[in-house]
Amino acid sequence: MKKILKTGLLYLFIICFGGNVLIQSSALPVSAASKVSVRLNYSSLILVKGKSFNLKATVRGTSRKPAWKSSNSSVAAVSRNGRVVARNYGTATISATVNGKTARCRINVVTNYKYLYKKFLSSRSGIKWFYMLNVNKSGVPELITLNSGGGVATYTVYTVRGSRVVKAGSYSAKGISSVKPCFYYVSRYKCLFAAGWTNHIAGSWGNLYGMSGYKLAHRYHAREAHYPRDVYYAGTTDTNCRKVSRSYYTRFCNSHFKGYRSYYMKKNTASVRNLTFR
Repeated sequence: MKKILKTGLLYLFIICFGGNVLIQSSALPVSAASKVSVRLNYSSLILVKGKSFNLKATVRGTSRKPAWKSSNSSVAAVSRNGRVVARNYGTATISATVNGKTARCRINVVTNYKYLYKKFLSSRSGIKWFYMLNVNKSGVPELITLNSGGGVATYTVYTVRGSRVVKAGSYSAKGISSVKPCFYYVSRYKCLFAAGWTNHIAGSWGNLYGMSGYKLAHRYHAREAHYPRDVYYAGTTDTNCRKVSRSYYTRFCNSHFKGYRSYYMKKNTASVRNLTFR
């Protein structure tokens, strides 16, 4: 009887002890896994086709190295160490995964716009002035050009599509110097600003132009006239607008047209191009 009792107690001890060991050992990986994290030094990047960049992953909670993967290796490929190579135009997402935890970086591959703009300006002797500005603050900067200033200045805006420089659109402004011309930009609305006056009716107007894909789009418009009577208009374009009160017109202009910044354009000469696009 004592022998049976002793054996039973020993068996019960093994079950209880062994069960605790199993529970603890199965709980350890779950606890450790919950502490694992991975972060990349960039969440988005714009890379010129043919260039490369080293993404860095910061891993905590484990000594394991991340597994790298590209959603579209024909656009952007990634090595086992996080080196990204921009192969073709488009977008791809690079991911780094450790213990089920993933960090991602969106890659936008563009052409070498500096080379294209420089080549484009070199072949356009009619363009006297230029400036490069990222109007919509994403992707490739736009090229803003001007042939002459004076009473009416017409700006032409170009952008890059694939491997070509394409015309996005043009707009006009009045009162721009022909000696040291400039253009105006409203950062808040990501728009180019143009203004002028209307002869014989004591009128004035203002417009904002932004980028919509590869095209220049008319965003906001306001104008006033004081002969034979006072009238005020506000809207998106000179045809898509409505007659408004003077107070509304004033608020509209203060909201959309104030706070602009002036950018003085550069001469389209070989020396200036070499400095700008190096």
